[in-house]
Amino acid sequence: MDIVAEILSPIDNSPLAISVITCALGAIIAAIGWLLKRSITRRDNGSNTTQRESGIVLNDIQANNLTIQVAAHDALVVSPNATIPKGEFSVIASRLQELMTLINQGLPQSKQINESRIAELLGEESAEATMLYFQGLACPSFSYLDCLADLLGVEKDWLKGGSAYGDRIFTPAPTESFYPSEAIYGIYAAKSSAIYFVLCESEEKEATIILEQSEYKFQAISRGYPLDIDHVGVTGQRQILSFIELSKQLFRTKQIHCSGFSVTRRQWEELMSGKVWPGRFPYIAKREGRWLPFWADDFCDINHEYSVSKEYEKKYGAWFVRTQRWVKQQLEKNQAH
Repeated sequence: MDIVAEILSPIDNSPLAISVITCALGAIIAAIGWLLKRSITRRDNGSNTTQRESGIVLNDIQANNLTIQVAAHDALVVSPNATIPKGEFSVIASRLQELMTLINQGLPQSKQINESRIAELLGEESAEATMLYFQGLACPSFSYLDCLADLLGVEKDWLKGGSAYGDRIFTPAPTESFYPSEAIYGIYAAKSSAIYFVLCESEEKEATIILEQSEYKFQAISRGYPLDIDHVGVTGQRQILSFIELSKQLFRTKQIHCSGFSVTRRQWEELMSGKVWPGRFPYIAKREGRWLPFWADDFCDINHEYSVSKEYEKKYGAWFVRTQRWVKQQLEKNQAH
């Protein structure tokens, strides 16, 4: 208090003046002490400062590791002192980018998907978090990846762990059946907006079905059914009859739009592998002149009642009419018994 006395010495001994000056000096000393304490705290915690931008937490880069301080509402939450191995974010981001590339390969420019569209379809308020995930600047939670997989028809294990969980990227339709007609219940349960009958231009003339469930979700039955009667055994014959039955049911219903096209052998193998987005094939078929919207319905016309029936052999090949003839004979035989 000697310092205070020296400051007050020039002033008369007025009690009011002394009281005012003493309070002011006390406030100044307290403020200086608070600033010194804050400076020390910031220096000790300098490496753990969290950066925020529009509600999204960015990652601090320390040496060779990425340290996650706080996560966005749908990002992987890691404690402030935990580290994620270098490159893990970029590995997840590379799969997300590969997925977007696979989808966009088959789409016209006007329909291609991007981070903003994905965020919108997922019901996000903004695209900021999704853009960080695709850039490898933040790590999405498993629940986020599950939602994305359901949205685009992607294998969840592949999206989370890559090829270590298998080579298939796109999930097959939930209608796997040894006989085609048995898939009808799964097809209705999937509530598809459209169905595509796919015919492979191979010797066996294999066929399968692609379900369009949304703008970016297409799923194919991962089994092919040979339709050329000259390339099947007893089991194959039953599958042909079953395919006819399934096609009749689907084309007769008004609930689902049915169409079709053909693919080359190479395209067929890509479709069956699950490594190519099924939604690209309708666009390719139209572009390459392989669009055959009613081939499966025509295949069911075993009595050639349609006015276009005289063009079947020219349009589809001799195998088409030959198999129809066998189906008709088989059905007549079954009715006789």
